[in-house]
Amino acid sequence: MTVVVGKSFSDHADDVSIYLAFNPPGGFGSNPGGCSVVVPGATPTEEANQVFNWTRIGAGVPFVNLLPGQKVTLSAQVSFVCTNPAAVDGLNWTLKAVADVHADDSASCDTLTEVFNGACSAAVNDDDTSDANNTMVRGFPIVHAQ
Repeated sequence: MTVVVGKSFSDHADDVSIYLAFNPPGGFGSNPGGCSVVVPGATPTEEANQVFNWTRIGAGVPFVNLLPGQKVTLSAQVSFVCTNPAAVDGLNWTLKAVADVHADDSASCDTLTEVFNGACSAAVNDDDTSDANNTMVRGFPIVHAQ
């Protein structure tokens, strides 16, 4: 189960979409392990790009309306798959969650390149007063070749 918790730091209600990007071990540019994730309910484009509207996956809607201080917890099953796990043994996936206030930046945040090269951050950072809380990166899980 992959869980993302988002919280509103606004002083008013806002529509928010949460996107979750899965950068494979070794990086998406080379992807030496042939790794990808499979997420039930994902669109073909999300599967191809490995970036998912986690709000739609976890809540069944493209965005949620959060009141000041309100949290949303979004979870879904994810299958991590590598066709050559020995090539990335001991390396981890990098997951990046993006909070899109106003739910208006999906076109700037729908590929791994955009999420990790700064284009997505630039788009979501112009929607609120604090750039520091719009994204979160975690290294997880680690590949163990059998």
